[in-house]
Amino acid sequence: MEDVGGLLASLVLDDSITTGNEERRTENPSDLILLDGDIGAGKTALARGFIRNAFGDVDMQVTSPTYLLSNSYKTETASAGLEIQHMDLYRLTGERSSELIPLNLKHVFENCVTLIEWPQRLVGIELPTERLEIFISILPRPNPDHTLDSEHGDEFGRRAKITPFGKRWVNRISHAVEQGLLDDLLE
Repeated sequence: MEDVGGLLASLVLDDSITTGNEERRTENPSDLILLDGDIGAGKTALARGFIRNAFGDVDMQVTSPTYLLSNSYKTETASAGLEIQHMDLYRLTGERSSELIPLNLKHVFENCVTLIEWPQRLVGIELPTERLEIFISILPRPNPDHTLDSEHGDEFGRRAKITPFGKRWVNRISHAVEQGLLDDLLE
């Protein structure tokens, strides 16, 4: 999933991919990507790939924000100084909107590139109309009798359903498909 995250970072942060403009994006700093799916499906790995690509550092330490709820990444040199927020709402109940107050979502949605794991816990929050929703599912093992071991690794496949909302995201995904950037991901 890290490679998918890296591709998404390119779509979000590099105008030349979707507009032909040769410069990195410097205006309209906000973007929202919602990451949903089973436990262990690869939501954090996708976010890690996104953040590493955005900062141009494949070895950058990117940890899950499960216990902190949110990790913030910002630098003046990466992606024109954009701030990236990575949130994991797994620990929240999804029953009270008051749980979300410390995340300052209004500010984040307007000023940051934001990746949110477990978005179904965004109770009572109006989402931006421009957003990308990704649902990652784990596919069944081709041979259910095979026991996994360190030599064979994780033999489960993944499938990501990508749903763009708003003109900007529809255009980004359409251009990526037209340019063949998603060929390895499409069936």
